[in-house]
Amino acid sequence: MRIVLYSYLALLTLGCDSFSDNRAYSFFVAGHTYGSPSTDSLGLYPPFRATFPELNADPLIVKGFLTGDIVKIPNEDAWDRVDLDLEKLDAPVSFAPGNHDLKDYDLYQKRYAPLARYFFIEDDLFVIPEVQMDGWSIEQNQLNFYAQLTANQAQRIEHVFIFVHQVIFMDCVPLIPNSSEGRTEKLNFETAILPIIEATNKPTYLFAGDVGAFDWGTAVFYEQMNNVTYIASGMGGGVNDNYLIVDVGKDKSVKFRIIGLNGQEMRKIDDY
Repeated sequence: MRIVLYSYLALLTLGCDSFSDNRAYSFFVAGHTYGSPSTDSLGLYPPFRATFPELNADPLIVKGFLTGDIVKIPNEDAWDRVDLDLEKLDAPVSFAPGNHDLKDYDLYQKRYAPLARYFFIEDDLFVIPEVQMDGWSIEQNQLNFYAQLTANQAQRIEHVFIFVHQVIFMDCVPLIPNSSEGRTEKLNFETAILPIIEATNKPTYLFAGDVGAFDWGTAVFYEQMNNVTYIASGMGGGVNDNYLIVDVGKDKSVKFRIIGLNGQEMRKIDDY
């Protein structure tokens, strides 16, 4: 085990409680990371980028997820700046692309394909489904694959973490997303996706990133029903900008830290 001396600033920023001996590993989840819709600056949202030294100071943060709208205008220059910013992070980062990111679908595919993917960290399953091209729905082939994967790996899986940009579950919970762009009239979450997730009987955490861009909308959302926990988090509105750090314990517990980016003290996640 590595012994690291954490700076006082890092402890203040990322939270003392999270550095207990119980943590097995952690990851971060950041939504709408291009930031404010009113600016055209390239690269990741500066207040988010400013926390990278503290993220790097924590050796148990093994992964990061950007849950969409990573760039405002998808061109080579914008993506080059994002990649340059991410080089400053020690942990590898995966994308769950959003509507802005996929406006140039071919460019995204060329640089970052495939859109959909899954992998394990220890005994936890991480899934990034493709939802943009079917109007915020997950098409049947993906659902069949997920059902078979979770059945085949049922003895191994402790938790499932799913990452999307669009709030594909918004018909089930009360929150205000940044945009309804590309949404079909009738989503298939409640009828087709949720029954498969619930049938796994595994604690499942569903993260969406299309919130927080405006001061009038939702910046953090959390609700737990049955074995599914719905979470949304994002930045750009300049009021409650935030991202999440998820701590997975050696005792299989899952805890959340909300990292505020406007100097504000954020409440515990189940207060949202």
